[in-house]
This record gives sequence, structure tokens and C-alpha cells, in this order.
Amino acid sequence: MERLSGKEVNSVVAYIGVSGGYLGNFSYASHAEFYPAYCGLDIDPSEFSGTTREKFIAILSQADPLVQSKIIQGVIDKYPLEHFEDRFTDGHLTEGEFKQKQRIHASMLSWIPDLYLS
Repeated sequence: MERLSGKEVNSVVAYIGVSGGYLGNFSYASHAEFYPAYCGLDIDPSEFSGTTREKFIAILSQADPLVQSKIIQGVIDKYPLEHFEDRFTDGHLTEGEFKQKQRIHASMLSWIPDLYLS
């Protein structure tokens, strides 16, 4: 895998979830903290314009494959499947939405080694 396609980037965004332009529960500050804390990367989202979602998409889309693999692993670490299981159990996700999260999670796990070895 050379790098993530637009469809794959959008799948990562769908996995995290979007509300009102915000990506998951990211604030501007927590989005900036995400890259060093979860990915081991020195990325500054303030260098990109737009909402947290738009910045995340730009960062992930423009990154080289190794960096993409680290970001995806960071997403999985920040939003493990158990996070969505809890939201499904609490009634915040439908069964269909939860199954979609499961499918995307499995796909992301398969992308990491392919990107890492590119």
C-alpha cells in the first residue's frame, strides 16, 4: 500500500465520528496533543486551516505512509473498539453504526503493516 486513498481517509474519519465540524471529542487543544501523545509525532494542526475534521483530513492525506500508519495506530489507541461498544450499549450508536465501526477497525488494523512497510 503506497498511501491511504481518499476513501480510506474518509473511513478513518467515519470511525472516529464527526459532529458539527468537530472530529470525535477533539477540541483544538486535544487535537494538537493527539499527535505527540498517541502517535509519537511532532505535528502542529495549527499549521493547517479549517475545522478539526478538515485539519485531520489534510494531515492524514498529506502524510507519507509511515506517518499515516502511526496516525491510524494513534486513532485505534485513542478510540479502541471498546469505546464504541460502550456507546452502543448506552444507546448512543445503533447496531448498524456499531457494525460499521467494527468493519472499519478491522480494515485499519490491516492497513497499518502495509503502510509501515511502504
